[in-house]
Amino acid sequence: IRRDAEGKPVLDRLGPPVRQEKGWFSLAWLPFGGHEEDMRLRSQGWVRAWHGCKFEALYSIMYHGRLIESSDKARGDRFFWGAPGVYVHKDLTSHKAENYVRFMPLCGDGVFWAAKWEVRVNRAEAVLPPHKTDQWVQPEHAVRLAALWICGRTAEGMAEGSSVSRAWEPE
Repeated sequence: IRRDAEGKPVLDRLGPPVRQEKGWFSLAWLPFGGHEEDMRLRSQGWVRAWHGCKFEALYSIMYHGRLIESSDKARGDRFFWGAPGVYVHKDLTSHKAENYVRFMPLCGDGVFWAAKWEVRVNRAEAVLPPHKTDQWVQPEHAVRLAALWICGRTAEGMAEGSSVSRAWEPE
């Protein structure tokens, strides 16, 4: 059992899977607080956004309970110079968050898995990128996890151009 920073199983932070479009399933991030918290944040100007991530990053994200902003090129972070933050896509460009996912073969059964996060962001605290982009850049404290979305596909069901790893090699 993988545990979070408080010693509790990370899976206890997720709700049951709900089938979505195109083979995706969403699992509510229970610490988010559900509908009431969503309404409270919306009343303060927070909006929904999307963050694609590598499957390898899931445990760290769930352990810490947050997305950590990209700010250190020496650590391998990718970000626009002068615009450290968490990079997300708004609803209108949500499909582009999938450009940052990679399908991984986890169980040797021919199914490849990918993950992305549905988040809420406070646009009043947006970081101004140095040039035009369709991504939003947010400081870490202005991003809240709302739901984990996962997708499993076989090679035959893979969309053209999907990023796929040949093997899962955990260290």
